[in-house]
Amino acid sequence: MPSCSVCGVSFVSITGVHQHLTIHHPSTDLSSNLKCKTEGCLRIFTGWQKLRHHFIRDHKFPIRANVSNARKNDKLNKKKAEETEENCDGFESNSADDLFHGDVSGNASPSKLGELAVANASSFLTKFYANPRIPRNHIQDIVQNVSVFLQDIISYLTPSLLNVMTDASIDEKLKESQIKSLLGIIVQPFEETLSTEYRRFKYLKESGNFIEAVDYIVGDRVDNKYARGVMSKKRVSVKGKYVPVKSILEKLFCLPDVYFKVKAYVEYLEKEFESGIISNFMQGKLWKMKIAKFHGTDDLVLPIFLYFDDFEVGNPIGPHSGLYKLGAVYFSLPCLPPEFQSSIENVFLSLLFHASDRAIPEDGNFYVFQEFIDDLNILESQGITIPVDGQMVKIHFIASLLLADNLGFHQALGFAGGFTANYYCRFCKSHKSEMCCMLEECALTLRKVQDYNSDVDLGMTMSGVAENSVWNSLSSFHVYENYSVDILHDLLLGVCKTDMALILHHFVIVKKCVSVSVLNSRINSYNYTLNGFENRPSCIIEEDLKESKIRMTGIELLNFCLLFGFFVYDLIGIECKTSPHWSLYLALRGILDIATAKSFQKECIDTVPGLIREHHRIRVIDLKSPLLPKDHWLLHYFMVLIFSGPVAHLSTAKYESKHKLLKTMANSSTSRVFISHTIALKEQLSLCFRLESKRGLEVGFSSGPSHLVQTLYLDGSYKYRNSLPLEFKDFCNVVPWVELNGICYHNHSFVAVVSESESLFPLFAQIHKCILSDTHRVCFVLKLYETQSFDEMLHAYVIEESSHFICKYIHELYYPFLPIHYQMGRKHFITLRQMI
Repeated sequence: MPSCSVCGVSFVSITGVHQHLTIHHPSTDLSSNLKCKTEGCLRIFTGWQKLRHHFIRDHKFPIRANVSNARKNDKLNKKKAEETEENCDGFESNSADDLFHGDVSGNASPSKLGELAVANASSFLTKFYANPRIPRNHIQDIVQNVSVFLQDIISYLTPSLLNVMTDASIDEKLKESQIKSLLGIIVQPFEETLSTEYRRFKYLKESGNFIEAVDYIVGDRVDNKYARGVMSKKRVSVKGKYVPVKSILEKLFCLPDVYFKVKAYVEYLEKEFESGIISNFMQGKLWKMKIAKFHGTDDLVLPIFLYFDDFEVGNPIGPHSGLYKLGAVYFSLPCLPPEFQSSIENVFLSLLFHASDRAIPEDGNFYVFQEFIDDLNILESQGITIPVDGQMVKIHFIASLLLADNLGFHQALGFAGGFTANYYCRFCKSHKSEMCCMLEECALTLRKVQDYNSDVDLGMTMSGVAENSVWNSLSSFHVYENYSVDILHDLLLGVCKTDMALILHHFVIVKKCVSVSVLNSRINSYNYTLNGFENRPSCIIEEDLKESKIRMTGIELLNFCLLFGFFVYDLIGIECKTSPHWSLYLALRGILDIATAKSFQKECIDTVPGLIREHHRIRVIDLKSPLLPKDHWLLHYFMVLIFSGPVAHLSTAKYESKHKLLKTMANSSTSRVFISHTIALKEQLSLCFRLESKRGLEVGFSSGPSHLVQTLYLDGSYKYRNSLPLEFKDFCNVVPWVELNGICYHNHSFVAVVSESESLFPLFAQIHKCILSDTHRVCFVLKLYETQSFDEMLHAYVIEESSHFICKYIHELYYPFLPIHYQMGRKHFITLRQMI
């Protein structure tokens, strides 16, 4: 019988010894010396694996428990356990194998078995709690997943067990053998098929759901190599990790309903464009140019967005900053329905490499990106073929835009890396001396594809082009036609940050009409939850304002800009409201309305040049503040809107969130050797889980605690009961909030509804009740507010409460995003997050 090396308790299997050591002697180092306590054997082994091999080879002990052996040795084990009770800290043979011992094996009561199960589960979970790398909130996920796993296994085994136990034609020995075999199915995956990481990866690869990242050569360098006591120089290959894009797309479009949802959305976009609405890149001028070559074919053609950026996996301000800086290329699909586009699980990793490796060869970008570009060309020309309803369907993918922040654009596409260059703009060839005061885009200086080769010959100093870009070898793509901007870095962290610092400095430091303490009090006391804000703006620091600075993240700055007028309007006088600084704020709000809009009417694009011209005029002429590079790029937003559709969809925010996820993966490992391999492996395992669970494009829905209520007894039901849908006439489930696709609707939140009046203003309502059907259809009982006027000085609608109620399903709302409500005294104001 195998025995514990610490306390000597005997077990019927080797697995029982290992489980006992892990649970009841966690302080024992399984890689240290372990003694075999089998009678007559005094050998000592350096590690559990060697002791286990000794048990199997020399003593012929079974790996797993055997019921008959357990019963024969019951008395011996029970006596041994009693003798070593103190050493085992009250251990009562409650490991998985000892369920076969003594009373536990046959005569134990259900309550006793329940106690043993709870004790084992407690030991199992406390082991995870003791692991410093596992956060406590992850333990609940483990509990839920283990519970689901066991319930599924039991549901599979129960019918077979009942058949064996009730079959009178089977003798007792055969019945016992079959029951044992069925119960062994529970542990079989963990002891055989999935017992080691090698076997687990082998199984996942054979299933076809694990898409392995492969090595590719970026270049080579000379490293120091220590061998046989001698340090020498040796040339070694520099490698990155590449995840085949084609394999990911084939698997993704084979997931349930993905193909049908994408195709239906593409057809919807065509109809929407005919009605004068633009909400997607596929409705822009650039996409029409790219798909011209596919006219006449029945194959589905879809766009791909690429994203490039560097990120630091270590401490960016620590002593090793920059040492583990990685470059990453992701891709996403703008053809997904809008409710799924913002999810970072639909952002896929393609390339991962050390950022410094791009500088090793002379043409670093070529060696880093060329293999990836070759595969993208194949995707465009050959596409992928997937089975759909018994037929094979071909889908082509065109790499349409490369997204990045401004530094990423210039590094990857071969433009001037520094923004102090003479010609730093990637859209035009205006000189930097002109850009600091340009009020509108100059059509004569726009970069043209036919001039690219001559610009390369002129060099960076004379044209702003540093190299012949490798991305021009990508079919249907040219760096001069990469009509992409980033509102996160251009607008929010650039223009907004500069403007709001100037405005706050004027009102707080110069005019002293706004107190920092009062402003911070209003920032802290506002109800952000009801108005759909997830990021509360940071408090203002007066010392920063004296230097015209402000410290906030991009999303915090956006939220602060939307609320700033409400916070200070009653504090500033008429003189301040007519000052250039307030005019600058209103111009900025107008630009934000269009830049953050998810969709807009075609006619609205024509207002963009005027808004930007007015903004720049105030900055340059009225405030004598020169324009910065990010202010200049704002001039080209009009052109980007025409070619690429809403610029809000080009934001790098979701890709920055993907960076954060990969950093978490990196920090889960203490090793930094080939860190790109560690991250790529973890990311592909995450994708593997999605493919294993067959999770396609699922609507995100959750709600608060539900209460079944008779409709007649709802508060004020006589006012709206007749307008409720038929399914809610008698009973309904009332919840305090519902969340759909990341938007959380609470009781007392405001929404925009379809206006049935002749007014030109939208109609707003406050949520009185959130009710659910049994099929999770959401209906709102809404109290209407009448829109009185639009206050241009506040950039907000003035609304007034009415006594009317209406009921609307959530999909019937005129505007899915929550508008922003603010109350000043008895007056109610509503402003929109973006243009409708």
